[in-house]
Amino acid sequence: MTVHVLKCDHGPFGDLWDGLKTCEVRKDDRGYAVSDTLKLVEREHGIQTGRVMFASVSHIQRGYGLPDDLVVLSVNVHLKTRDY
Repeated sequence: MTVHVLKCDHGPFGDLWDGLKTCEVRKDDRGYAVSDTLKLVEREHGIQTGRVMFASVSHIQRGYGLPDDLVVLSVNVHLKTRDY
């Protein structure tokens, strides 16, 4: 299991935080695997806001019309916190 630290813009981060969104579209450049952990760090206007969440990857979608360099990661958020 690998932990991937990823920057996440305010809008998509907020949707994950609120439970409105359950996946992330990312460049497929990190060797993502099911059960990996994503540490998502919220950024607004290029500056970290202090909100951080941890999510586990439950499914990975490649192909099916996606460009070769993109992947859809289905995630289960398991910890939301503020990074002080």
